[in-house]
This record gives sequence, C-alpha cells and structure tokens, in this order.
Amino acid sequence: MSTYTENEGTSPEPGPKETRGVPAPIQGKELSKPALEFPPSFEITEQAIASAGTSEARETGGVSLEAIASVPQPEGVTPAGMKGQRISASEIWGQPTFYEGAFENQHSTGGGRSFTYDSQFYVQCERWLKFWFDNNPWRSPVWVVSFGVQVDKPGWHGTGQAFDLTRMYSTRPDTGGFSQLFYADWRDWHTSPAAAWYAKLYWGTVASLTYYFDVVLTYSYDDSLSDSHQNHVHFDVSENASSGGSWLLGRWHSSRSQITNMQYILALCWGINSVKGTHVYDNATKAGAAAVMKRIGRPGRLPSDSQNDWLTFHHASWQHASGGHVYA
Repeated sequence: MSTYTENEGTSPEPGPKETRGVPAPIQGKELSKPALEFPPSFEITEQAIASAGTSEARETGGVSLEAIASVPQPEGVTPAGMKGQRISASEIWGQPTFYEGAFENQHSTGGGRSFTYDSQFYVQCERWLKFWFDNNPWRSPVWVVSFGVQVDKPGWHGTGQAFDLTRMYSTRPDTGGFSQLFYADWRDWHTSPAAAWYAKLYWGTVASLTYYFDVVLTYSYDDSLSDSHQNHVHFDVSENASSGGSWLLGRWHSSRSQITNMQYILALCWGINSVKGTHVYDNATKAGAAAVMKRIGRPGRLPSDSQNDWLTFHHASWQHASGGHVYA
C-alpha cells in the first residue's frame, strides 16, 4: 500500500523530477510516471517560451527561472486575516502570468502581465504553484493565465486577495512540447474526445488549490446560483480571514463549495462514479472518500476527520490526477 508523506524542504530548479515529497512507491512497483493521452499541443513559438522562461528579475525581488525560489511549504494553515502590502508582479514563483483578455498578444512576445496583489496572498499563490509543480510530471516553464487579481470593487478582489484562474500551460514530459494543461471553461471541452483528460486535470488542479485556499469556486458552484464561474476558477482567503485556518474545522459540513468540489474530485479524478454532485456530505460521498483514503494508505479515515486528513486527500488527489504518483 502506498504511504503518503508531506512535501518538505526545498525544491531544486525545474529539470528532471525528483521523488522528494512524493509518496513512497506502491510495494513491488516502481514510481509510475503517467502515459497520459495528451490532446493536441497549443502552438506557442519557441521565441515566446525562451523569452518568458529566462526572465532574470521579477518586480518583487525574486530570482530567475534558472534559480527558482525555494518557497517554504506551510503546514496547511495560512495566517488569519492575512493582509500585507500591495505589490505588483508579472509572475508567480518565477513563472509568467498573463491576462486572459490579451493573452494572444502577450504570449506572442513572451511578455507577462503584471497584477496587483496583497503581499501575503501573493506568497500563498507562490506556495500553491510550487506545490502544483512539485506534484506533477511536467517541466518548466509554467504559464498562468487569469482574469485578474485586484480590481476596484468591494470584496476580496478589491484587496488583492482573490485570483481568477483561467488556463495553465506547461511542458509535456513525453515530447517536450508546450501544452495547455488546465482550461477552466468546461463548455469548450466537455464534449471533446479529450473531455475526460481535461476534467481530470481541472479537478486535480482544484484539489491542489484547496490544499492552500478555503474558498475555491468552480463551475459546479454555479448550477443553482449563477453562471459567473463557468470560465474561471476563483480562489481567495475569505474563510482563512474569518476562521484562522485553512480547514473549516467545525463548519466543514456546511460548506457547499468544499463538499461539491470533493464530490467532483472523487468522481472525475478517482473514477468513483457512485458519487454525484449532490452538494451534501451524503453516504455515497463518505464511502467514496473512505475508499480513496484506503488507497493512499489511511484506511478507516475520512478527509473530514482532521485537517491532516483533509490535506492528505487533496495532496494525493492532485498527484493522482496529474500522474505525479499513481495509486493502486
């Protein structure tokens, strides 16, 4: 049985993947890298990749892609009411960011788009992207596309503490080609031959975000509320600010978005088709979650049992979805 371990320590600069921070291989098997069915590559010029991937300086005083910053991994808890200075950055963890509305023009030259962040929220975004990268088999550079961070309106976007993620690109391990690996607008892929592939990476990425952020709003959140999240995944720190932790201890069962996200992760990342998007922590969801926890080496546990179980579930779900580690 696979044994789960937390990521610890520092990360080497992107290159051949190490197994540090990856659960121990299943007994009698080698650590498995995926044989994924990749959809056709998104064509991006070599000039654009080279330009974006070798930026020597970032506006917040970080380092180049060739010497990726080592961002400490938190223990799953973010500061209560995190609030810092306003900063401007055209990258996250050394990887360029782009604005969805102008992406075609920006990527043709490799130039990223600067966004304004609350500095503490920005650090959390860097931790998340490092975690996303460390637990998948792909290579740098990573491009992150967004509808934005800080905007002049009330709420968490108004303070630079919310992010609207639309697309992510990275380098395929099999061909070295640069491909779109996350695409938030499910309406463009749900009927395509690659729909299962996109869905698995969509919900795996949601799992990776849930490891760091309480509020992660997806297209599943909109079915009875609005259609505002059909083309992006929103994440923010609003529950961190009110609860003082990254897990809604004592309130988990009343969190519609967290329960629904778990149901979709169970169905589309782990293939447990008996779980439906009911928005209720029902018996089918508990049974599916228990089956996954057993697969990852924690029999008799549920993600809702403790914060550690909650983080373990989402960590393993991203690894399994991306192929960073395959659980029997």
